[in-house]
Amino acid sequence: MAQHGSGVAVAGDAREPSAERAVATDGAVDPLAGVRDPPLQAAVSRACSVWIVGHSFIHRAGERALIRPGGRHLGLEHRGVRVSWWGQRGMRWHQLLPLMARQHSNPRRPDLLLVHLGGNDVDVLTVKQLIDRIKDDLRCVLDWFPHLRLVWSDIIPRLRRLESRRWTRGLIKINRQVAKWVVGMGGLQIQHSWVDLTCEGLYARDRVHLSAVGCDLLLDDFATCCESHLVAMDV
Repeated sequence: MAQHGSGVAVAGDAREPSAERAVATDGAVDPLAGVRDPPLQAAVSRACSVWIVGHSFIHRAGERALIRPGGRHLGLEHRGVRVSWWGQRGMRWHQLLPLMARQHSNPRRPDLLLVHLGGNDVDVLTVKQLIDRIKDDLRCVLDWFPHLRLVWSDIIPRLRRLESRRWTRGLIKINRQVAKWVVGMGGLQIQHSWVDLTCEGLYARDRVHLSAVGCDLLLDDFATCCESHLVAMDV
């Protein structure tokens, strides 16, 4: 596990240490899917396609990325990184496979799939049912995209749900078991070590979503993970 300055711990890398909007399948949004990227610099040997998929945390993070200095590509455009954002408010786990199935024919196939999803399902299914479904669905994704590397972004606790012991205990178990499985499949885990449940400034007023500060920290985690992948791939 490598600890980085942004506060993100990336586990699983044993090889080393709006502009226009396009609505994707099931309402997922790539905030800049209709905007043409500038050509890669000559020094970049190949592009690295990163897809970031998830519920409202990703929808909001994608919008936040647009107004940050690094932009939608997380400040890694000079290294060939191209980020597509597939964020859908209220997205549930069962909506992931239909989205990925419809993108199977997309000529711009992902090298890295970062999944931040499952928080809206913790109370809907038992912990075992949800873990089994996550693993089964991610196996399908790997079958469809055999050269893909998975990233499990830990589900972030929600202040409004802390009184539910089922939710909080389930969250810990889901993150632990799914992350272990993803890393075992050659993927990565993002542990959001900056999360502090006593710091309400990280959360929006609804005590569910992240504030602007929280979104910035989440985006920093994503950028650090992408950099870890690039180092491992020697890009």
